[in-house]
Amino acid sequence: MNLDSEELNKWVEEIEQLKEKVRNAAIKSDRLIAFYGSSSIRMWENISDDLQPYQVINLGFGGSSYYWCNYFQPEVFDNFSPKQVILYAGDNDLGSETPENEIINNLASLVDKFKSHLSEIGITVISVKPSPERHYLKDKIESLNAKIKDLMHSVEGDYIDIYSRMLSDQGDYRSELFLEDQLHMNELGYEIWQREILQYLNESSLTY
Repeated sequence: MNLDSEELNKWVEEIEQLKEKVRNAAIKSDRLIAFYGSSSIRMWENISDDLQPYQVINLGFGGSSYYWCNYFQPEVFDNFSPKQVILYAGDNDLGSETPENEIINNLASLVDKFKSHLSEIGITVISVKPSPERHYLKDKIESLNAKIKDLMHSVEGDYIDIYSRMLSDQGDYRSELFLEDQLHMNELGYEIWQREILQYLNESSLTY
């Protein structure tokens, strides 16, 4: 991707806010779980309360993709060494028609960056969620999720399947879990994330 200054400038304010949040983190970084990714992370306003007793920091920035998460990783995580990072993106990647292999390559590069600089870090990826607004991408979402799961297995990382947990018993997308735009989640959607992520953390072999 060829970047121009206008394209980069749209991220400046949010990335500076994330860097400031990291600098002001009151908890020792080696105790923190960093959530890093797109607006599904950024808009989880109650994440610290919802995931107690775990200590978390919300490093989501709206509109991001695995490309941008990878691009800004060195900046956001400079001199910052959380115990674990939990990643979420993919919606915007598919929405912008990024090819699946390119998305996986961007994610693999992001994982490699974390492992290269923070060798002991735990890395987990949350599956792409089933937003009704992007139901037309259903087959691509399911294919991408399968590839993400395989990638995380190959790098000895973890994968949290929230996609299937957010479907109805009949396998349908659920509009009641989303805001009016049918793209971003409401409290009901985040309750599912809370339950699944807490279960994962409680069952994790990592010690906090």
